[in-house]
Amino acid sequence: MIHKLIITLFLLSLYEGPDKPNVLSSPLDMPLILSANFGELRPGHFHSGVDFKTGGVTGKKVYSASDGYIYRIVVSPTGFGKALYIRHSNGLSTVYGHLSRFTSDIEDYVKKAQYQRQSFSVNIFPGSDMFSISDGEIIGYSGNSGSSMGPHLHFEVRKTKGEKPVNPIQYYDIEDDIRPVISSVAVYPASPTSKVNGKNEKLILKAEKGREHYTAGQGSSVRVSGPVGFGINTHDYVNNSWNRCGVRIINLKVDDRLVYSHTIDEFSFAETRYINSHIDYEEKMRSSSNIQKTFREPNNMISTYNHLINNGIIETIDGKTHKVEISVSDFNNNYSSISFDIEAEKAALAHTEETEGYLMPYGQTNEFIRDDIKIKFPANCFYDSIYFRYKKVTDSRIEGLFSDLHQVHNKYIPVHSSYALAVKVTDDLPVKLRSKLCLVYIR
Repeated sequence: MIHKLIITLFLLSLYEGPDKPNVLSSPLDMPLILSANFGELRPGHFHSGVDFKTGGVTGKKVYSASDGYIYRIVVSPTGFGKALYIRHSNGLSTVYGHLSRFTSDIEDYVKKAQYQRQSFSVNIFPGSDMFSISDGEIIGYSGNSGSSMGPHLHFEVRKTKGEKPVNPIQYYDIEDDIRPVISSVAVYPASPTSKVNGKNEKLILKAEKGREHYTAGQGSSVRVSGPVGFGINTHDYVNNSWNRCGVRIINLKVDDRLVYSHTIDEFSFAETRYINSHIDYEEKMRSSSNIQKTFREPNNMISTYNHLINNGIIETIDGKTHKVEISVSDFNNNYSSISFDIEAEKAALAHTEETEGYLMPYGQTNEFIRDDIKIKFPANCFYDSIYFRYKKVTDSRIEGLFSDLHQVHNKYIPVHSSYALAVKVTDDLPVKLRSKLCLVYIR
C-alpha cells in the first residue's frame, strides 16, 4: 500500500493543471499507454472507455481510481468478462473490465452468487455498504476475459447521473505528440438528382500528404451539382503504441465557413448505435473502411454534433469554385487537415431521375406484403427514407429449404431497430418439423 501511495502522489503531482482535473488516480502502477482510446469506431457502437496496455501479460494489480463503493459486479464469457463498477462521491463512476480475477473477498461473494443461481454468468448489484473502497485500493487483477483480443485493462469513467461515458484521458497525462493520419475523403451526392463528376455516385479521393497538410486526389477540383455531403477516413496514434486510435474532433469548412463540427468527449449509451448512420455503412461493409460523414442524416440523433449548418449538406449552384477543408484533432490538440476544391456547376436539373423500389419514409411505420412474405418496419427504423427493393432468388447450391428464398433489400443499408419478418412455408413441410423451423440468413 505504501508503494501504491507513493505512485499515486507522484501521478497526482503530474496531473495538476487546468487541463487535467485532479480527481482520479491511476488504476495501474505502471505507465499508462493506450491501445485504444475513447470514442473509437466499433461495430455498432462507440468505444465507451480506454484500453490500457499491461505489457502483454495478465495479473497486474488494478486499483480503484477514487474512494467509493462497488455497485455492480459482472462475470460473463463475452463483453467485459470479469468487470467491476465503482461509484464515487465526486459525481463519477469508474468501470474496470477484462479482469482475470477479483480480490479474494469479492471472489468469494461472486462464487456464492454463481452457485445460488447455478450460472457462471452473473450480474450482481451489491448494496452501497457491501464493498466500501478506498482510493488506491487493490480491487482485482488485469486479464483477458470476455470479448478481449489480448491482455489489457478496459477503463471507463462515467457521469454517475445518467451513466454517460466521458473521456478518461481528461484526468491523465498520456504522452502524445503525433498528428492524426488522413487516408481519404469522400464526396456524396445528397439527392437522387445530385451529381459528383457527372455521376450520381459517391467519389472517394485518396489523401496525399504534404509538408503542412494533406490534399485530395491529384489536386484537381471535383465537379458537383445539387446538394452534396463529405466524409473523411482518419485515425490517430499515440506515443509508445502501434495501435490505431480514433480522433476527437472533426470540422468541415467551406470557404473558411464552419459548416460541421463533431466532438466525441461524451455520449449516452442510448445513442451509441447511431454510429451506423455516422459512418458510411456501405463502405464499411464493402471494404472495412471507416469513413466518417461530415453531414447528419435525418434520423441520426447523436449529440456529439456541436455545430451544423443545413445538417452539413452543401448546396452550391453558383458556377464558382469553392474550397473545402476538413480538419481533425486528438485530445492533445495534435492537428491535421485536408483541402480540395469543388466546382459548383450552374446547370439546372430539368427532371427528377426515376428511382427503383418502394419509397419508405424513415419517420413512419412501413409494411411490405406479398402472398408469401410480410415485413413490418417500425417508425425510425431507418436513418433516412429509402427506396425499398425486394425479389425472389434461386440458388441451386442450397437444398433443404421449406420456403422460397427472398432477397430483402440489401446488407448495405443499416437499420436502427428490429423489424418483423414472416415467410410462408411450403406445402410439403412435414408436421413433425414445424416446431423446429427457423429463419436463416444466407450470405
